[in-house]
Amino acid sequence: MCEPKPTGRDRDQILFSKKGENWNIDPIFVICMKYLLPLVTIVGILSIASQARADFNGKIISVGDGDTLAVQSSSGKVTIRLACIDAPERAQAPMGAVSTQYLKSLVPVNSNVRIREIENDKYGRKVAEVFSGTDSINLRMVKAGHAAVYRQYLSGCSQTKQQFLDAENSAKKARRGIWGQGCMTMPWDFRRGKNTCSIQGNSPKSGYIAGTCKSLKAQGLGPFYRSQGDVNYTTARDRDGDGIACE
Repeated sequence: MCEPKPTGRDRDQILFSKKGENWNIDPIFVICMKYLLPLVTIVGILSIASQARADFNGKIISVGDGDTLAVQSSSGKVTIRLACIDAPERAQAPMGAVSTQYLKSLVPVNSNVRIREIENDKYGRKVAEVFSGTDSINLRMVKAGHAAVYRQYLSGCSQTKQQFLDAENSAKKARRGIWGQGCMTMPWDFRRGKNTCSIQGNSPKSGYIAGTCKSLKAQGLGPFYRSQGDVNYTTARDRDGDGIACE
């Protein structure tokens, strides 16, 4: 249908102007080139994008910390950043080491996993959700209290967003993992050099500091923990009733 059909000359000659001579082109060929070619191009691009984000299998090579690991896939070694969560850095003693060890227990070296790739980050790592069988390793890290939900990047887990939030809330209430440490700097703050636990007045032993959570946060104070007997914890400051005020 879309085969070019030159008219007025031999059909094996080229369909372009040559030395000032005009050649006629079949209208059907023109329509095909105008509408069909762009459609084929779009379908091809979508197909490539779909393949780039397809799930793939791998075998655990190593665990870097509580949210980073390396796998051997059919295409070679791949570094994975666990999506939608943030675990303590290894330099955050003692929870950095504890979180790393827990991830190692979930995915020992040479164990088989499935990777649901979401995107590549600026460091060249694949941001992904990792599964052992049907279990989401990302979600298990949060349930155990060894990682927090990374709300800034939670869109990558849009279909299971509520599961992640519920898991974190449960870990907080049970004071599992990082939530049983009293005042602990969140990993995203730690990487920016902000240590909220070393700031004057952010200790359970310090005196009560008047002000709203907004004003206290502006001074670098908070959160305050009911379980630690922090005098700066009040029910008015703990709006969601999870035992942590000004979080």
